[in-house]
Amino acid sequence: GPPLNGVVNRQTGAIKGYPYSQDLATAKRRWTASRLKSYMNDPGGMYPGTTMQVEYDLERWQRRELVKYLATTE
Repeated sequence: GPPLNGVVNRQTGAIKGYPYSQDLATAKRRWTASRLKSYMNDPGGMYPGTTMQVEYDLERWQRRELVKYLATTE
């Protein structure tokens, strides 16, 4: 996938050259902490056609901690 450092508050589909799904490329939204947690929970439900595959089963607290960490990266 695209680089995740600096993802919190980044516009969806913003990494040039990355082959985002049509829905993500045109969403024109920002990745808030809440939006990231929802996306990790159900990527295809949030953005149909996404190529992200969920190969993990994170608990709610784990998603929260992951997003908290991502918010510290640039």
